[in-house]
Amino acid sequence: MNEPSSSQSLFDLPNAPKFERFTALPKFDGVPALVLDVPESIPALGYGSHQFFRYYGKFPSLVGREIISAFSDADMGVLDNYSGSGTTQVEAQIAGRDSYGIDINPLAVLASNVKTAYQDARKLDAAFDLVCRSAAAIAPYEIQATPSDRLRKWFSEESLQGLGRIRAAIDELEPGDEQDFLTVCFLAIVRRCSNAHDGEVRPHVKLEKKPRPPATAFREKYLDMVDGLRELDTMRPKSIKSKTVIGDNRTPKAYAELLTEPVGLVVSHPPYLNSFNYFNAFSLEIMWSEGMTNVWQGWTLRDVTGLEQKAHPATNGRLVESYYRSISEASAQAFEVLRPGGTLALVVGDATIHGRLEAVHRNVWDSLKTSGWRPEAVWFRTTHYGIGKYAYAHRADYHGEAEKKDAIMFLRKP
Repeated sequence: MNEPSSSQSLFDLPNAPKFERFTALPKFDGVPALVLDVPESIPALGYGSHQFFRYYGKFPSLVGREIISAFSDADMGVLDNYSGSGTTQVEAQIAGRDSYGIDINPLAVLASNVKTAYQDARKLDAAFDLVCRSAAAIAPYEIQATPSDRLRKWFSEESLQGLGRIRAAIDELEPGDEQDFLTVCFLAIVRRCSNAHDGEVRPHVKLEKKPRPPATAFREKYLDMVDGLRELDTMRPKSIKSKTVIGDNRTPKAYAELLTEPVGLVVSHPPYLNSFNYFNAFSLEIMWSEGMTNVWQGWTLRDVTGLEQKAHPATNGRLVESYYRSISEASAQAFEVLRPGGTLALVVGDATIHGRLEAVHRNVWDSLKTSGWRPEAVWFRTTHYGIGKYAYAHRADYHGEAEKKDAIMFLRKP
C-alpha cells in the first residue's frame, strides 16, 4: 500500500474540484487509520455509466476509485464479490484494471455488465430507433406472474400499455449488447412510470405522483445513458476486460466460473446489518423482467432469493448470526482467489438493535484477524448530508456525536 498522508487525494477526476479527502487519525488496533471524506453530491458521483441503473445500497463511486488506486496493481485483476450494479468494475476499468464481479441479483449483474461494455454507438441508435418504431404498433407484453389487482396498484393502464409495448419490442431484438443496453434502459424507468415513490427504497404508493409516460421516460433515459457512455469512453482505456456473474459468493463455484488466475484486490461490500433486503427493493423491476433470458440466465427468483444474504430485521438473533457467518464465508473464498500479498477491502457499517450499538466493523475485524488475514489499515468514511448529497441525516455521521461508523477495512493475504 502507498499510504496516503493527511489531506492527500489519491485519484481525482480530470478537471474536478480538489477535495482534501484524507485526514489522519490515531492508529486503529495498531494499523494506520484515516477518514475518507466524500463531499460530492449524488449527481457529481454519477459520472460515466454510474448513473445507468439506480441500485440501492451502493457505495459512492469515488470510494471505489480511492480503494483501487491505493491497493491494486496495474497487472493484477480486481474482484468485487458483492458486486451490486458494478461500481467497482467501472472504477477498475477507468484505472485500467481487468475486473470481475459476483452478485446474487440478476438485475444488478446485467447492469454491471452493460455499464462496462464497449458499445457501438451506431448499432445502439439503430436498435433504439427500431424499438421505438416497433413499440408504436406492437401488442404490449402482459405480465403473467403478478395478479392484475397488484399490477394496477402500481401502474396505470397507460403505463401498463406503454411499458408493455417497449418490453415487447425489446424482446424482438437479437440477443447481444444492444438488447442488453436497452433492457437496462427499460428496467431503469419502471419505477418512474409507476405510482411508487421514486426516492424510497421499498416501493410504496405516492398518491400525488404523476407517473412519467413510458415512451418519454424511455427516450430520456436512453439519451442520458448514451451521454454517460460517451463520457466513460473518454475516461477508460480501450479493451479493459470486465465480467460479472450471478452466483453465491460463499462457495467456490462462482469464482471458478469467473477466474482463471488470482487477483490482486478483492472489494467486498456486504449489505449493512439491519438494512433492507434487496429483492424487496426491486420488486417492480422484477415484475417487468419476467422471462427475460438476458436478465435471469437460467436462474429463477426462488433460486436467488433463497441465497440472498438477509440483513433485516436484526432483532432476529439467528439472522444476525447468519449475517456474520456469511461475511466470514465470503471472505474465506476471497482469501483463496487472492494472490499472496493481495488485499481484501471490506466495506461495513455499524448498526443499532433496539437502540443498542452493534459494532459490526469491529466484530468482523476481530474475526478476520483470527482467520489468517494480516491487518493493514482502516479508513472511516464520512459524507456531508443534505438535499442532493450522498446520504441523509439519520445515517452514520462523523461530524457530530454519532457512534455508528462506516469502515473500509484492509487486510492482506500473507
